[in-house]
Amino acid sequence: MTPKRAPTDQPGPRVRSTPYARRLARERGIPLSALAGTGPNGRVTGRDVTDFVPAAATAAAATIHAPMPAALAASVSLAAIRDLLPQIDDVVPAIELVDVCLKATAAALRSAPDLATVIVLDSRRLAGLDRLTLGAIAALRQESDSADEAADGGDLVVTWIDRAGIRPVAMPMPEGAAARLVIAASADSDRAECLFSYDPRRIGDSEAADFLLAFKAAMEIPLRLIA
Repeated sequence: MTPKRAPTDQPGPRVRSTPYARRLARERGIPLSALAGTGPNGRVTGRDVTDFVPAAATAAAATIHAPMPAALAASVSLAAIRDLLPQIDDVVPAIELVDVCLKATAAALRSAPDLATVIVLDSRRLAGLDRLTLGAIAALRQESDSADEAADGGDLVVTWIDRAGIRPVAMPMPEGAAARLVIAASADSDRAECLFSYDPRRIGDSEAADFLLAFKAAMEIPLRLIA
């Protein structure tokens, strides 16, 4: 008695294709069912095989071609600020260098109003700093009950690095932010090293340069910030 053969899976529907397309697909390990035929009656052609790009490769290509943040750097003299701070040391809470930097950032944004609307420091969104005194900014910064908030598309994230002799050269952009200003300096520094990173799809190079120059000018002539 002849033994019965084990059942096998039924083949899928046949894909109409040219012999050349079948040979190319076989050589490249591409299933014909993954191809959209552009030939007569939906027939898969050799061009369909050669033009095929897997979905994973498409996603990888999109990631590779995503624009990298652009960046501009500046070295800022702190001589005038070091002369100014002892003259206003009676303010409570004490005004620190970072407070002057925040005020200068807000002042610089007036020269580039489309660049950002809110300043973010330590995950805290600080709006309206250009209308506050240095003492009010110091008090706002030192508040401990402010909730952390994520940056949105109109925010400028400020990163304060309390170290002298550091020159930031590459810093990642926080997700969702329009730009990031990294300031490296300490209370006894002669200079602050600054790196302004920005999304080139949102901010033009000239606008970024104008902002950084305005920030540098405000820091080097700080009397404008207390007028």
